[in-house]
Amino acid sequence: MKIYRYILLAFLIITTIFVSNHGGNVSYALFYLAIILPIIAFIYTLYVYQSFRIYQSIDRKTIVKGELVPYRYAVSNEQFLTYRSIQVKFFDNKSQVVGANATTEYTLLPGERIEKVTNLRCNYRGEYEVGVNFVVITDFLRILAITYPLQSKYKVTVLPRVLSLSRLRILPIEQDSKRTVTNKNSKEVEMDTELRNYAYGDSLRRIHWKASAKQQSLLTRKMTQNPRQEMNLYLDLYKLNEKEMDKIIIEDKMIEAELSIVKYSQKNGIPMNVYFEQDGMNKMRIQSPTDFEKLYKESATLKFNQKVPIHELLANSILNMGVCIMLVHRLEDALCIQLQSLMKKGTEVVLLYFTSEIGDKEKIKIETLRSLGICVREILREDELTDIL
Repeated sequence: MKIYRYILLAFLIITTIFVSNHGGNVSYALFYLAIILPIIAFIYTLYVYQSFRIYQSIDRKTIVKGELVPYRYAVSNEQFLTYRSIQVKFFDNKSQVVGANATTEYTLLPGERIEKVTNLRCNYRGEYEVGVNFVVITDFLRILAITYPLQSKYKVTVLPRVLSLSRLRILPIEQDSKRTVTNKNSKEVEMDTELRNYAYGDSLRRIHWKASAKQQSLLTRKMTQNPRQEMNLYLDLYKLNEKEMDKIIIEDKMIEAELSIVKYSQKNGIPMNVYFEQDGMNKMRIQSPTDFEKLYKESATLKFNQKVPIHELLANSILNMGVCIMLVHRLEDALCIQLQSLMKKGTEVVLLYFTSEIGDKEKIKIETLRSLGICVREILREDELTDIL
């Protein structure tokens, strides 16, 4: 666009010099043309600005992160003059209109309408505007451009994604049965080393026929419930001290990790206690699909405005022996000391550290925690959770 402005300016300077030195009808005609053209271009651009129409629609306003939702938009010329250049600009920091090209220019003849049907993808949890952000209108000389902001923009609510995990890599492969609690939904398994005399009503499948033959009396295997290791998850909702986009990505990953871990435990019948601070301390026990749905709805609207540090939240909760999973974005000294104390008491500790970059101090703390037997996983903004969890 600058080149056209320079050409017009050069044309105005040349015609001014020509009029000053030679005069005549042709000289003055060219001079007045050089002055009038930008005025006409300005009036034309204002006309298009006032008469231009754009429409957009989306199938629904509640979306799950990452899913494709049908989206359509249309630009229309409902007047009698041609629109020379229309550029549609979309929101692209948190969402993406699939196949949209921000450099595409539309030329609309009188009565013409151009409609595009595509998909919209939202990349982060939260509530924000999507679709068309503004329109750039350029005049026929390409010397003026006016931004046309949409008065009514689409705002959607984006729910967090829940990853389907076949197993949790962050947990130890062998779990100490002494740290487990029984789950009422767990299945009974047989313990061949413990036998008792047959009692009326016992299933015939439980009879240990070989031992019964030796003892000359019916003996049945004792049945016990398969213990499931109880887990406790702590979510750090303290305000992040990061750049705006880094903050959005880290918050999103923390919520996604929380829900994916809890969903895994719920599907596998492992009791899970979730702790977080939101207008006071909250504890949610997750055992059933209904419990998980309540947590999902709560997590979709969580704000990172925690008023107390995560180590205080941990200190104020009653922690059963089992697995303690910490989702944090800060490595405070007080938290590290507390985690060491938990390890000494027999609690298995897993620390997921979310950050945009790892400083030297954080590296030292991580290595110290690992040397004590604590499982630490660093999760950077570009990491895929499925590769870590």
